[in-house]
Amino acid sequence: MNTLRILGLDDDNHGYCWVCEDGTHFETTKEIMEFLAQPHESPVELKLFAIVEEWSEKLQAYDDCLVDDMFAFLEGVAIQPEGMSFEEVFNLFWESANRMHW
Repeated sequence: MNTLRILGLDDDNHGYCWVCEDGTHFETTKEIMEFLAQPHESPVELKLFAIVEEWSEKLQAYDDCLVDDMFAFLEGVAIQPEGMSFEEVFNLFWESANRMHW
């Protein structure tokens, strides 16, 4: 059974938003809680990426402006960075995500 990965995005300014690896967005904590409260056929794993926390070496290799653009893309408020797939961007942030604050 494949695990459904859900990534929380913390811009250090607004409430978290959440994005599934399939592209589904949850704009509020209430929305993600309602989703998680439902029965699921596969396990769900949550991680949180905070823009102000330490990044993986792979993510650090990108220019800060591009990282900001990728973050906004995952949030659903910016266009997809040229030459990068959703999966690639999601995985870069997933690898940098941690559970320090929750």
